[in-house]
Order: sequence, then C-alpha cells, then structure tokens
Amino acid sequence: MVNKTYSVKSKDGKPLIDNDTKKKYNGASNGTHFWNLAIKTDAGYNKCFLYNKGTFYCKDKKVQTALYNQMKNDGTITNLKKHKDGSITYTWGI
Repeated sequence: MVNKTYSVKSKDGKPLIDNDTKKKYNGASNGTHFWNLAIKTDAGYNKCFLYNKGTFYCKDKKVQTALYNQMKNDGTITNLKKHKDGSITYTWGI
C-alpha cells in the first residue's frame, strides 16, 4: 500500500505525508510497520484541508474485485481505477 496525504491549499503539489509499506526504512521489511491512526498536523491543517491518494496492491483477484466494488459503492472515493497489475488507485477526501 502506498498512501500520500496532501493539502488542498498546497501550491507545489507535494505530499505532506508519503507512506509506502514496501519501503524498508519504515519497518515493512521486518514486520514492524503499522499505519498511523492519528496524525498530528502543523498549525493551519485540519482534516477538511487534507486528501489522500493511494494505491493498493493485491494479487488475489477475488479480494481485488471485492475491495474495488466496496470502494466504488462507498460514495466518498474518486478517481477509482483497477489496473492489470493487481493494483487499485483512488483519491479520498476531495
């Protein structure tokens, strides 16, 4: 999973947070990686100014299809796409 958090106010288009569970530096290689459930932001940012772009990688076609359908029916996900390599990309929050 790759998840990038952006500010709608940002003019440079760079993510505030870049979280890639496959990269070794964040603990993914030794099983210690976990998702931050609460993220402290700098002054001036709150959740109404943030959005996420993410990519899920899934080899199991049944799981991929179930996840895609659930996200499609969610109503808050935009730019949802299923790719031949087994990945699903999406935008959430805008």
